[in-house]
Amino acid sequence: MSFDVSQFLVLDALIATSVLVGSLLFMYTIGRYSIVPMIAALGMSAAFAALAPYVGHIPGIATWPEFQQRIAIFVVVAILGYVVFRRQSYFEPSVVPNGFELVVCGLLISGFILAVIGAFLPAEILTTLSPHLRVIFGDELPRTLWLAAPIVVFGVMRGR
Repeated sequence: MSFDVSQFLVLDALIATSVLVGSLLFMYTIGRYSIVPMIAALGMSAAFAALAPYVGHIPGIATWPEFQQRIAIFVVVAILGYVVFRRQSYFEPSVVPNGFELVVCGLLISGFILAVIGAFLPAEILTTLSPHLRVIFGDELPRTLWLAAPIVVFGVMRGR
């Protein structure tokens, strides 16, 4: 009797889990004081990657499939936006969550990231995802809820 990894954990579930764990670790380390700049950078980069018409003409990635180009632009612009927003203190008098709010923010940010990536994936790739990920991040209603969730959490988050 041998242990088969493919029966235990699918690759897309492993990627989703790593995004979730990475977001939670970020929240409990440097992200505690920079949740607002992170969410602003993610929102800006998602809009930029989805709407920028020049994405297909960037040298080096012009030969990639369009969904890979959009995901790469999303990641690069999110990192750059976060660095600029955090370094320039655009959101300095912002809410600093504590305790349970850190967990909620980490979950919402990871859900937002996975929903944006799911929105960029073509339908034929979405059908190959594991059933749980397809229902949680691939369908239209849950994806819309994940994209709106960071905005709603600011209305209820108290912090200190």
